[in-house]
Amino acid sequence: MVATEREEAAVIPRIRLPTVTTVDETWKDATDAITRAACFELGITKPGRRWIDKQAWVWTDDVREKVREKKRLCHVLIGDGVKTVHIWRNYREAKKASKKAVAVVKAAYYAEVSEKLETRDGERYLYRLDKARCRQAEDIEKFYGINDLLMDRKRAVKRWHDYF
Repeated sequence: MVATEREEAAVIPRIRLPTVTTVDETWKDATDAITRAACFELGITKPGRRWIDKQAWVWTDDVREKVREKKRLCHVLIGDGVKTVHIWRNYREAKKASKKAVAVVKAAYYAEVSEKLETRDGERYLYRLDKARCRQAEDIEKFYGINDLLMDRKRAVKRWHDYF
């Protein structure tokens, strides 16, 4: 039994316990860590800018690569105090390449859509597109804040569930 006490005494100093803090400090540390991880993974929206639909079907690997290169060169162009002809030329070429890649993907997508519309089920597809567009344009406030009655989120979700 004496040997186990010695072993335990040798192990205990190597264990690092976190410093004793209050619940508020622990909560703040946890929320900060979660926020940092979310910002790293998802990015940060700049305040005051409108949300713009990114058209996810456009973002193929080729388009994503070319747009990232264009953005990188834009940051190089803006970040440096010196704007050389070489940097400007590289940025313009990257901008043209990214625009061309987006145009190619859009043209292929619209060609595919027009082919679908020409088929026998084209009319149903057209109605489905129209329905989706109408759904996106609906004012969500008309369901969320009817006469300011639905300020509780759970009640609003329940009403949406009942309505739809």
